[in-house]
Amino acid sequence: MVRGACFKLPDWFRLDLDPYSPEYRRQQLLLWSEVTGRTDYDPAVNEDTPEIGSIDGVFRPGYYQPGIASLAGDHLIALGHILRHSNATPAARILEYGAGFGQIALAFARLGARVETVDVNPAFCDIVGKLAERYRVNLSATVGQFGDAPTNEPGSYDLIYFYESLHHCLDFLTLIERLRLLLKDNGRIILAGEPITPDDSPFVPYPWGLRLDGETVVVTNQRGWMELGFRESFLLKQFVNEGFSWMRHDCPPSRFATLYVVARRAEVIDLKSAALTAEEAATWHLPDSFGRFTKERSVLFIDRRASMIECELTNFHPQATSVTIGGRRFSLPPGARRAICVNPLGAREIWFESPTVNPVSYGHKDNRELGIHVGRLRYLTATDAVETEPDEFGHAQGVEAPAV
Repeated sequence: MVRGACFKLPDWFRLDLDPYSPEYRRQQLLLWSEVTGRTDYDPAVNEDTPEIGSIDGVFRPGYYQPGIASLAGDHLIALGHILRHSNATPAARILEYGAGFGQIALAFARLGARVETVDVNPAFCDIVGKLAERYRVNLSATVGQFGDAPTNEPGSYDLIYFYESLHHCLDFLTLIERLRLLLKDNGRIILAGEPITPDDSPFVPYPWGLRLDGETVVVTNQRGWMELGFRESFLLKQFVNEGFSWMRHDCPPSRFATLYVVARRAEVIDLKSAALTAEEAATWHLPDSFGRFTKERSVLFIDRRASMIECELTNFHPQATSVTIGGRRFSLPPGARRAICVNPLGAREIWFESPTVNPVSYGHKDNRELGIHVGRLRYLTATDAVETEPDEFGHAQGVEAPAV
């Protein structure tokens, strides 16, 4: 029995490598070789599914093949959830990577959208072409790999989505950069049915890499596919680093229907409502009506292309305090509210370090250890702000700490 089992990593495997380094990537390829007995991973070869050519993909595609109603139902629920959160209109131009039998693409095309698919498998692309002909819709398929697109014009797509496909992309970091170029300013990216795991999952014991659950290891061994998994905080951080924000939408009725909607970030990030990953949230107190209090060290993932970030800070304590942001230390008098500009210098994250105070010590009922309060972050261009000592933009003398 392999269900529930967890593959043990080889003795040579190192868990301390930088997930962005060439060494990390090479180690994952070596692990893939050990699991599959193959060498020289090539998506065009190893991700192919040749038996698809013998399946009638128009009349009985994909999830109908096993004849299991509950399985088909789970996929159809996921399809509906994707459509619901797509923001697509009949005027939309849509791109799907790894479309398979093309059922989601067909649904968007039947709404009136112009839909293009990219798949490494020619047989899948042939099925998509037959669907377009049968239903007389604006749907086309291209044989290609992740990052390929029928157009190379920047800002071409209103929606780019992945359904059970992104986890086959070894070079997902390069792909995310590419998506930023292909997407329109108001466009969306949707990830659905992907193995995005909690940060403490034993089946993905690293930021990204081969999934180690027994069923996946067996499939990887038999098929030679690149069956990656991603820790949620790590993967979402990559999108934030490329200038996106995200929102997770759970769908308990279907194990395939949990999805992430990604869009270009706003100029202002309001911490009372911004979505934080588990890694970030663990370092902050819960949001209140004005923002969030830091703990002793609190982290936020940021757009690594940012020239300047303005941080809205308030010292709600009756004594002066300090805060160090990105290595620079600032002082705030009691009750002071200030906007502080920092240059992140290409960083993927920014840290807020502040001494904490228990408000009980000055007669408040709040028993938390509170640092500085952060309301909003605003992204600025280099010409919008000068990195100097902070200017006050208001005071909040005597204001009590916001209740959670």
